[in-house]
Amino acid sequence: MMGLKRKRSSELGEWVLGDLIGKGGFGSVYKAYPLKLEKGSPAIMAVKVAEVSDPQKVDALLTEAKLLSQFQDCPFVINSFGEQWTYKSHHNSFSFNLLLEFAAGGTIRDRIQKSASGLSECEIKEFTRSVLSGLQCIHDKGYVHCDIKPDNILLVHDMTSHVDFVAKIGDFGLTKSAQNEYSRQGTAWYLPPETVISNIQGKPSDIWALGCLVLEMLTGTLWPCKTSEDLGGWVSNPIIPSHLSEEAKDFLAKCLHIDASKRFTAERLLTHSFLMSKQSVEQVAKVPALSQSQHCDNRLPSFIPFGDSSSQEAQKNKEGSGLYDNTIFPLALMSRPARPVVADTWCIKPTTFVVMGAA
Repeated sequence: MMGLKRKRSSELGEWVLGDLIGKGGFGSVYKAYPLKLEKGSPAIMAVKVAEVSDPQKVDALLTEAKLLSQFQDCPFVINSFGEQWTYKSHHNSFSFNLLLEFAAGGTIRDRIQKSASGLSECEIKEFTRSVLSGLQCIHDKGYVHCDIKPDNILLVHDMTSHVDFVAKIGDFGLTKSAQNEYSRQGTAWYLPPETVISNIQGKPSDIWALGCLVLEMLTGTLWPCKTSEDLGGWVSNPIIPSHLSEEAKDFLAKCLHIDASKRFTAERLLTHSFLMSKQSVEQVAKVPALSQSQHCDNRLPSFIPFGDSSSQEAQKNKEGSGLYDNTIFPLALMSRPARPVVADTWCIKPTTFVVMGAA
């Protein structure tokens, strides 16, 4: 901790800046240590820092600080300890600091990467319940997170938890009002069809991303992806593995329904039998990982194919997936364009982007 600079927080007194944790579009994240521990104060924090020389990052962090202040009553949203401006005399510049709860367990992404084939059943259900509880709070207050993914689910130490950590939703840099229906922002791999095709991004979009998150925790990997040309005109989408229990499959189906209006809400998903049951998430022992071509050949599509929807392949997948029943497909998918319009967008390396809409 050599060379640490003394800062001051209005809520926690003086604190010092520690090691760099990481960098993102908002700025940098460091460890921070209060110089004097008061009763109930944390021994270590995380601080997001944005330099005043980059007004966009400062504005994003100011917005995030304002949002977090509205979620102080939610134990499944990362806690904020306050914010402040600091002056760096050696640079003759100011920076804005947002002091946050420190996630000693890292992120769910870190957890997945340490696992060869997915997280334990206990962890999956515990983390899913926590994220859904956080989403319910966010949605009830009239917001859409817009970037639910393993990287943004932080694991905070909790002795009362069955898995030692509680999952908390972090990174509210893209969060918007649910009244603003039209936007297309977040991480491409977790965007639902209505966002990719029609720039519609509401509360059901967070539920789709939650389904993708649970699928990653179950399998240990993102689903393989091919262009729609390779799939004979199909738009690529998540695969629901056949070896999962019926409860797990049904839970994922309720999250990944093509019709956004038919996806379950966070409140309904919290009472789903998948989370309430002690039954294993798998019917049998995990099967060996399939190759990308095998995955794509055996996917359970929730998207209608471009072309003739009455084809034998479409009917076969309709009967096998259970995701087409009583579904009203978006007009953009029914128009049968000469070339699929979303293949290049859907099947790309995961990245965070903002096309339209504001956090």
